[in-house]
Amino acid sequence: MSDALFVSPHFDDVAFSCGGLVCRHLARGERATVVTVFGGAPGEGVEPFDPALVAAVPEAAQDPAGALRRLWELRGAEDRAAMIVLGVAGIHEAFAEAAFRPEVTGWREIWRAPPPAARALVDAIAARLAASLSGDMIVYAPLAVGSHVDHAMCFLAADVLRRRGARILYYEDVPYATRAGALERRLADLDEDLVARAIDITPHLARRIEAASCYRSQLAGAFGGAEQVAPTLTAFAASRAVAPATFAERVWEPT
Repeated sequence: MSDALFVSPHFDDVAFSCGGLVCRHLARGERATVVTVFGGAPGEGVEPFDPALVAAVPEAAQDPAGALRRLWELRGAEDRAAMIVLGVAGIHEAFAEAAFRPEVTGWREIWRAPPPAARALVDAIAARLAASLSGDMIVYAPLAVGSHVDHAMCFLAADVLRRRGARILYYEDVPYATRAGALERRLADLDEDLVARAIDITPHLARRIEAASCYRSQLAGAFGGAEQVAPTLTAFAASRAVAPATFAERVWEPT
């Protein structure tokens, strides 16, 4: 048996991508911890560079900076509710996500590879993750499908841990991995061999969907609306299964 550390770049990523694996570890009597890396508050005075970022906050037009902080509070509350559904401990680290950082002024800076200056942040993330490791824990980290800069930094931080001897399994980032060609592009960009493993989560699919549905502020952007969460996650889990009428989540392991 192996305990597990799940690395979630943002509040919703583990629940969206591999909530079934979390439940599977718990069902086997193992411990699981979800660490949200970019769980910190917006920088002082930072305002949204796009009104769409705070569309879920009613007072956004009157107080953009306040709306950004309100969104952070809302998303944190959604995450705590999702962790209760999954039955797992959640940790929020204090790093601010890209949309909350003062140096990020547009979408182009979010959907790109981490700049060289981000190396210090990657190392700091790796140090915080290492502090949560114990024994022979398996670390589940994002494969960084979709090219979000925060996902890419978590991938690089996990690589630091891997080179120090940790066992890393990379999960497929949802919703990005549900989009045609996104996974293939990411695998083509990686300069290493990865082996895919489909892990059955059939008994846990309903709980995964329930947990994902807790992130109400994000469902329109991620899935096209709350009513699309169940069909999208069900179809995607079916596409990863190796037997009919079963459901799986797929991870990628470095060889």
